Amino acid sequence: MAPPPAEIQKAEDALNDSGKVYTLVPSKHALADAAELKIDLAKNDFPLYVADRLAFANPNGGLQVC
Repeated sequence: MAPPPAEIQKAEDALNDSGKVYTLVPSKHALADAAELKIDLAKNDFPLYVADRLAFANPNGGLQVC
């Protein structure tokens, strides 16, 4: 696989240096869709689908939608 663009590498390096840890958590709807499609998910598996937007939880409890 080719190395990421310099901007991506810089952002990844900054994130790694910050010590922050992000966890992807599937929504209940995504898990229900996976079950409906008979996708057997192991512990810590994350069903992946094409998404028009992503939402991330802010530390203050709000959402950041991208």
